[in-house]
Amino acid sequence: GFDDNRKVSGKVVIHDPCTVRFEKSVHDSVRSLVSTRGLEIMDTPHQRKKTYCCGEGGTFGCISPEFTSAWTRKRTNESYPHKIAAYCAGCVNLLSKGTETFHILDLVFNPEKTMAGKINATRAPFTYLNRIKLKKKIKRIPVKTVSERPFSALKEKN
Repeated sequence: GFDDNRKVSGKVVIHDPCTVRFEKSVHDSVRSLVSTRGLEIMDTPHQRKKTYCCGEGGTFGCISPEFTSAWTRKRTNESYPHKIAAYCAGCVNLLSKGTETFHILDLVFNPEKTMAGKINATRAPFTYLNRIKLKKKIKRIPVKTVSERPFSALKEKN
């Protein structure tokens, strides 16, 4: 439903984050965004519900860096020679160390720069500073308070 109809060309592999492995509607929506921009989506054996973890999850990078590197290598090797489009900031950050990777939102808002490789992923500590700024902005948004009776799936025993 975007008014922006800019098209770019190229082939990409979509990396589905393991946290949404079973969310078909999310997978379909992301693929629709990518297709709308004019890109051809290249399928790999490990996508959607069979996706590989990028290696970022569960703080594995701190606990077992060699394990994380192996997962990242598997994902980037499977995607070669295509760019990876991902929709998790952690995945983008980690996978971009092994191959050209971009965030879906960069493609949505800056398609030409994204496909030209001129968009850089934000890295720590700036990612954390951006989160703090966003939280402050959100707290300033007036919220209408609604008083509702809480729903409980469990019936009280008499």
